[in-house]
Amino acid sequence: MPWVVVGVMIKRVLIRQLVKNAVGGGWGYDAPRPGTDQVAVIRGADFPFIAVGDIARLPIRWEARKKLSSRLLEPGDIVLEISGGTTDRPTGRTIYVTERLLAKIGLPTIPASFCRLVRIDSNRADPRYVYWWLQGMYASGRTWSYQNRSTGIANFQFEHFLDTEKVQLPPLEVQRGIAATLGALDDKIESNRRVIELIEDLVRAHFDKLFDVGLDHDGVSLSSLVVVNPQRRLRYGDPTTYVGMSSLSEFSAEIYQWDTKPAGSGSRFANGDVLMARITPCLENGKTAIVDMLKPDEVGWGSTEYIVLGPRGDIKTPWIYCLARHDEVRSFAIRSMTGSSGRQRFKADRFDEYKITPPDVAAIEEFNAIAEPLFSRMTQLRDEGLRAMALRDTLLPELLSGRIRVPEARAAVQEAVG
Repeated sequence: MPWVVVGVMIKRVLIRQLVKNAVGGGWGYDAPRPGTDQVAVIRGADFPFIAVGDIARLPIRWEARKKLSSRLLEPGDIVLEISGGTTDRPTGRTIYVTERLLAKIGLPTIPASFCRLVRIDSNRADPRYVYWWLQGMYASGRTWSYQNRSTGIANFQFEHFLDTEKVQLPPLEVQRGIAATLGALDDKIESNRRVIELIEDLVRAHFDKLFDVGLDHDGVSLSSLVVVNPQRRLRYGDPTTYVGMSSLSEFSAEIYQWDTKPAGSGSRFANGDVLMARITPCLENGKTAIVDMLKPDEVGWGSTEYIVLGPRGDIKTPWIYCLARHDEVRSFAIRSMTGSSGRQRFKADRFDEYKITPPDVAAIEEFNAIAEPLFSRMTQLRDEGLRAMALRDTLLPELLSGRIRVPEARAAVQEAVG
């Protein structure tokens, strides 16, 4: 039942009254200057990737020391995106800054100039509860009311938001209970992601130990070992799974976001294929992923800017993925790009020219025996994480409204996190 019905003391307080500090970010400098320190910069473009654990893509800059005292992120801060929305997605996404996040980044960290650092007064409200309130506001679409499109770019009216948006505040102990319950699901998601990262590191290290994929002009071409752009049949207009370029990680095999769309022009792929971005800057940034989310016999589709690499014989998905991630192979692809500046592409037929020492049959068997079960485990962990995300998103509005109490929610969360 809602808070108002059960009679729990509830206050509705303007965001500005809860904020201890709210400042804009900065970009710093590309190179050191007198009186500057090295920092990492969180951008709006990084929000979805930080949510699933990828932070190595953060740009490193040099920031003036005199500005750092106000911009430097601390545990408990909230980073709010205020620019960069689209016609389909408003601004207003948030990141909660934890000790673990800052330790993983490993550098002093500031938000970019089109983000805001929001520091909540913990004497007035639990910062993590306010973060979840803002998450709920975004999920419900209420951030649309703070969009300003007069410049042609969707901007978040931050000052208007501070003076208008009211947060519903139950007692502090209830706030902490809600935050801890939802946070347990986030911890499960993050734990699974860390295990996936460790598994991938292990498999890639074993690949490097068993195989030499450096250029060997007397060797065999990559296109003879894997199927380059396999022919997958999918009728134009049929609704099926779509994977956009933004869904590909720069550092992980797993895909966390996909949609269902009528098939259009673009690449076709099936479970077990590897997607490799071929256009700048996505290729240089390392966007590569395995396809493992489709139904049996389903064909998915995606960007025209993918090269699809499919298994051939004893060469299985893990081997192909490790190959596509290998520094020498990627360096060759980047050197081979052609086209105008900013729109350069790697052509799939160049895999005919890249030759390697023929992989040993016994080594392939050994690698498959180790890697295939581990990659299957990665998929299971990703799917567990997605179920935890779905439960979190279901519980979020129910807990914030009081329709579900913390003890009830904890039972569902405990089952999900094991």
